[in-house]
Amino acid sequence: MTRALIPYMSDAVPGWFQAVLTLSDSKGAELVSADHFRFSQEPVIEEEIAEEGDYILSVRDVLNRGREDFVYRIAIGEIPYVTGIFLWAENPAPMRE
Repeated sequence: MTRALIPYMSDAVPGWFQAVLTLSDSKGAELVSADHFRFSQEPVIEEEIAEEGDYILSVRDVLNRGREDFVYRIAIGEIPYVTGIFLWAENPAPMRE
């Protein structure tokens, strides 16, 4: 069984938290931004970094809210993840009686 946990803030309007990730260069120019990944509300940024240097990763709420109790867990690096599933189509064996 699979389930997704959606962070909920009972005293916020709306109560659902939707993160937005923004990657900027050292001069503040936005390179890429994401607020979801396909059908998931969790943002994923897939970006090739062209040159070495300092970059800024910003995490914010889609409504630009922020609070001391917002906690983020971020994984950065060359991390494999499933982007799709291909089901091999084949005729099943005939049913035996």
